[in-house]
Amino acid sequence: MEALDIPRAILGGYDWGGRAACIVAALWPEKVAGLASCGQGYNI
Repeated sequence: MEALDIPRAILGGYDWGGRAACIVAALWPEKVAGLASCGQGYNI
């Protein structure tokens, strides 16, 4: 994101990708404008 000069992004993920999106949103909330996470049991 920094190399492309993107200040904030909307993240989306399903199953394990949803978990990865949740982790990114938790670690860098200033970089995340929104989050859509689908699936069961893997989200934080």
